[in-house]
Amino acid sequence: MGALKLYHRGLEFDHNQPEAWISIGNIHYYNKDNSQALRAYEKAKDLRPDHARTYNNIGTIHKENGNYPEALSNYKVAFKYDPNYALVCRNIGDVHLKDGNNLEAVDWLHKATGLDPDNLYGWYWLGRAYYRSGRIKESIGHFLRVLSRKPDLPQVHHDLGKAYFGLRKYREAIEHVKQAMIRNPSIPHYYITLSKIYNSLHQETKALAILDTALTWNRSDPVVWIAKGDIHKQGGRMQEALKCYDMAVSFRSDLWRGYYKKGVALYYLSQLEEAKEALKEALRIRNKDAGSNHFIGMVYLAQNDPDTAFDYLYKASILDSMNADIWFHLGQGCMRLEDWSDAEKYLQRSIELNERNKEALYAIGQVYQKMNELDRSRDHLAIFKKLSDFEKDRDALLTEIRVRPTELKLYRELAIFYEQHDYVTEAAEVLRKSVYLGDKEAKEELNRLKSLIEIDQR
Repeated sequence: MGALKLYHRGLEFDHNQPEAWISIGNIHYYNKDNSQALRAYEKAKDLRPDHARTYNNIGTIHKENGNYPEALSNYKVAFKYDPNYALVCRNIGDVHLKDGNNLEAVDWLHKATGLDPDNLYGWYWLGRAYYRSGRIKESIGHFLRVLSRKPDLPQVHHDLGKAYFGLRKYREAIEHVKQAMIRNPSIPHYYITLSKIYNSLHQETKALAILDTALTWNRSDPVVWIAKGDIHKQGGRMQEALKCYDMAVSFRSDLWRGYYKKGVALYYLSQLEEAKEALKEALRIRNKDAGSNHFIGMVYLAQNDPDTAFDYLYKASILDSMNADIWFHLGQGCMRLEDWSDAEKYLQRSIELNERNKEALYAIGQVYQKMNELDRSRDHLAIFKKLSDFEKDRDALLTEIRVRPTELKLYRELAIFYEQHDYVTEAAEVLRKSVYLGDKEAKEELNRLKSLIEIDQR
């Protein structure tokens, strides 16, 4: 307050001091009074409209308020006035990162780190941009660069662990997420990530125990309850999953994802009216969610109301055009309406996106029968039968692994089974888990499969 009084006293003698207004804005900003900070920065801009730092600071206020277009506009004006301003390049990259424009984020963060190679935030954000754009190997190098200078940053350890998990390097992934938890044990997302890693290794009991530990820090965290419900749902325990999702919405009544998850569990429990109610609440909070539109469409299909189902499913297909299951159910809705031409079109789209979608293959086989295209029907139904037999045998092995998650022989059998059916990538994934569990022979097999995958990719 003393500094503010001095700045304002100085402005009484000379109002034309843009740097003073910037300093006043900074004081308000650090005191979390963004509205007063913005007013001060705007006054500085009026006095000196070509000052890059002013536009950067205005952009930061808009970024923190979630107004990304306005933030980006101001940052780019700052960059125009000072193309060597590393901080504004970093901020532009961060806005693109928050807005899901990962490739643009990579470009701007490259500029930022080139202009200021010693700034660790820039390298960290660049690592995150690479990770989100699917270039996981490149992200790891940037995270390691940051940790070589600052080894005690928990968020960097966590993100590095996620990157190693993306490459299915389980030992390194677990080690770095645990390092994050040691440095800051109160962050729920660290526990959720570690739980996901163990669950992918079929160590469900350990995954659930980790989430229970997170709840000892904050029992009212809805995200942890949702993660716990997801594990139960994956294991087919829908009642247990529903209890967890109920806990999530009881602690956070405005969380659309809690209602969506609850609606999905209720759908699988055949409690259709309750499912519809939960999904409508999810849509009330977030109308443009593809998943909620998809599942409420499935509810209406189950209630034999294909017209209403079609409306929701069509909206879901617009919101998420790459989801094979949405296109399958859209085709199924057209089958109920006896619109065979559109049913074929939507089911074919589902199969294009996922050639192993056995339900879509069976459905399109039925459609071709109705269209009197019997050869095409037989072809698709034959592929359906082959996939069904494959999945039955695969699921039997996976069930054994879930019951005995440390028995290495079962992993070897599953890897051989995958390779015999030309699922080489899946076989390699199983062997990575086996290597983590200590199977030395699996390492040689994994190297052999990696070479096959590389040849195939060429």
